[in-house]
Amino acid sequence: MHIIETLLVENLEPNRQKTLVFQWNTENVAEGNYTLSALASQVPGEENLKNNSYEDGIITIAKAPMGWYIPWWFYWLLLLLLIPIIILLIALYYSRKRRKRAEEAFYSGWTAGYYGWNMRKRTSKT
Repeated sequence: MHIIETLLVENLEPNRQKTLVFQWNTENVAEGNYTLSALASQVPGEENLKNNSYEDGIITIAKAPMGWYIPWWFYWLLLLLLIPIIILLIALYYSRKRRKRAEEAFYSGWTAGYYGWNMRKRTSKT
């Protein structure tokens, strides 16, 4: 038997009950099954000893998994955020590529001469 905590109850009248709450730090407790129970000592003049003890069900202690816990929905959220970003980057890439191709075509073709661009200085004659 391992005592987790001892609580003192004072001035409890006969045929009355009181709920006690305690916190059990299981950090250094070995893994396994444990049975929680409570025991009240006999007080002077007490006749009914049947209700001085209580036994609860079995409590299982297991160590928590190590590392970060990431919920499953986080991966879907990440995917929903990454897809538009990837589409945007692809659109920007092709937009710049098309603009560069159009600019190169302008400076290398008949349109440059038509609009009066000096091919060496890249300035307009006007």
